[in-house]
Amino acid sequence: WRKARGLPYALARCSECGHIAVCDRERSPAQNEAIQLDTFDVAFARRSGVFVSFYENINNRRTARALRFDPRSNVLEVGPGSGSLMAYLARLGHKVTGLDLSETVVSAIREKLGLNACVGTLAQHAADTGDARYDIIIMRHTLEHIYEPIPALEDTFKLLRPTGKLYIAVPNMDSWHRVFPGWNGYAFDHMHYFRQQSLHIALRRVGFSVISSHTYESITGWANSLIHSIPSLGRTLGTALPNPGSNNLNLKTTRVFARNSLEIARCTFGLLLSPLRWVQGGLGRGEELVMIAMKPAS
Repeated sequence: WRKARGLPYALARCSECGHIAVCDRERSPAQNEAIQLDTFDVAFARRSGVFVSFYENINNRRTARALRFDPRSNVLEVGPGSGSLMAYLARLGHKVTGLDLSETVVSAIREKLGLNACVGTLAQHAADTGDARYDIIIMRHTLEHIYEPIPALEDTFKLLRPTGKLYIAVPNMDSWHRVFPGWNGYAFDHMHYFRQQSLHIALRRVGFSVISSHTYESITGWANSLIHSIPSLGRTLGTALPNPGSNNLNLKTTRVFARNSLEIARCTFGLLLSPLRWVQGGLGRGEELVMIAMKPAS
């Protein structure tokens, strides 16, 4: 199973809830942190482009609609990436803070956007800031990277005010994409693979009440899974795109044109598959699993 999907480590599956995780003998907490810092480096923090902004805008608006923010909410985003969601929420009048392990990511958010971001873990942030601080905590594609998710969820519980909300998005192991070895959900830097049942159990165990659960199928999900699952197609596309390290202006221009053409093709393919995507998401088989949980009032 793991070898067919290009994962170089052993995985364990829970016989009760179906949750899948990297075996602890395969990776220590220190090794996992090093992998995360290596993955989310300068290139990740400073990525940009028309299509990057296009996809981020779609996801930012989708997240805001799902949460139905109260005016002037105090929001913490764990693993803020480029900081685009933080910037979007700040423009809406909310107070936003970012938290990440990577100094590179935090520095990029501070320099480019002028927003508040800090380096550290959830446990460190809880110790530094105190309990019941935030109205909303957002973890989009972050929980699957954390070595021990239950303690991390316990820290979010402490940081939230009563009736505060936690927004979680993770790759969905109930997705139809799980049969494809090239699905983006299979990644070397992922520590955990959640199903709806296992994530629901984890949130209830900490004390949250799950108030919303759904899956989402992105516009590029099927194109990505198919392209990355066919080695010959991936090699062809890789050959078609000029070397990104080249200093030749013509080659760089060609690369930008080729990349944009590929993105247009992926989006067009996704639009044509829209009926399938809508059915897939409605049946709980979309590639992204989203849950919103609430901390009880007492």
